[in-house]
This record gives sequence, C-alpha cells and structure tokens, in this order.
Amino acid sequence: MKKLALILISLSLILAACDFDVTADLYMQDVMDAQELGETLHINGTLSLEFSGDEEKQQQIVEILQDELNDVKNVREEERSYSTYLVVDYKIPLITAEEVEDIYNHPNVQDNIFTFAVSANTLNVAFNKPRFDRLDTLLYDQFYQRLDFEDFTMSLRLQNDLREPVSVILYSVYANSVPVPYSETFTLERRDEVEIKFSDVLRDSVTTLQDIETAGIAVRKFAEFDVVAE
Repeated sequence: MKKLALILISLSLILAACDFDVTADLYMQDVMDAQELGETLHINGTLSLEFSGDEEKQQQIVEILQDELNDVKNVREEERSYSTYLVVDYKIPLITAEEVEDIYNHPNVQDNIFTFAVSANTLNVAFNKPRFDRLDTLLYDQFYQRLDFEDFTMSLRLQNDLREPVSVILYSVYANSVPVPYSETFTLERRDEVEIKFSDVLRDSVTTLQDIETAGIAVRKFAEFDVVAE
C-alpha cells in the first residue's frame, strides 16, 4: 500500500497542471495608429510558465514557444512562492476591424493564441482555442503537464502616450488592483496609465466558447475609449 501511495503521489506531481500568465503593454498611440491606418501592429507581451527548473527541459520548452509565439526572446527564470517560472518576452498582434464580427476571421486571430483588437473605439481580446490546445498538447507530450486556466491571469498596462486625455470605460476587470465588477470610467491624462487585470469572470468568458463560436475563437470586449477634446 505504501508503494502504491508513493506511485500515486509521484504521478500527481508529474501530471500536475501548469500555472501560467500573460502580461502586455498597450499604448494609446498604437491603438490610434492601428485604427486610423488599418494596420496590424505588434505589442510587447510576456508569458510566464511554471516549470521544474531543469535546464534541459527549459531549452525544450523555449523551442516549443519559439514555434508557437511571435519573436520569443529574453528567456529567464523567476522564483515565485517556492515555484520556478520560465519567463519569455514575445509579440502579441494588435489588429483593427470595422465590425467585431470581422475579428473572428482576421488572419492574425487565426494564427495566434491571443490577439488584441480595436473596433469602433472598443478594445477586445481574441482567444484562439485550437492554437492554445496545440501548445497545451505539445507541452503535455513532452512534459506531461497541462496548462491550467484556473490560476491563469491576463494583465494589461494601458498607457496614454497621446497629448490629449483619454476617457476609458473598463468592464469586469481589476483596475490598479481595485475590482470593477460592471463598468467604470477612467480619465487618463498624458503619460497616465492604468493596470488592467482580467477578472475571473472575464477570464472564464474569454476561455469558454459560446455555442455560436464554432470555429474555436472567442472575442470579448473589455474596454471602450474616447480621446477627450481640450
């Protein structure tokens, strides 16, 4: 019985879910450029992934991430609450679409796990479940670990680098660590920023597809914005 218990404990450790989080920096000038020029830009993002700390595994994980993400660089380790995280910087697409429905079929949304999208003065995040499942499967096949959405967090630093103030309405997020359960308006003066963390409700909404989202892509609005005329 003791031997069986040890085996079960070992298996539970091997098959443990893997915590991860994504952070990004979004500048209002990039938002305006994407909207006005109709061009796709790439913003700075960071992926943190819990792992064993083994150097050989680290290299294997990095190779997988380089195949699945854009421009992976600055690979490093961080210690958090007695756990080791592999941290990489990469580029997240910022696209524009005339209608929210157009976001679903955008090529960058089809090719990336997460994409930020501007549409009619709204900020949206798109989640591509098939691409996520592919990354999850690759990691599981190599290391017997699944990515765990229960402890997944997505954070965004929204910074106003315009000359004019910007009015931002946020939905179902934490704004500078303060919960916004419904909606709240913030005015960002020049060089102001707000740190946005998706609430559990918004996170689960992003990663849980609706019945009509048959292509495996979810699109959720988390903010509206307007440049304030002085």
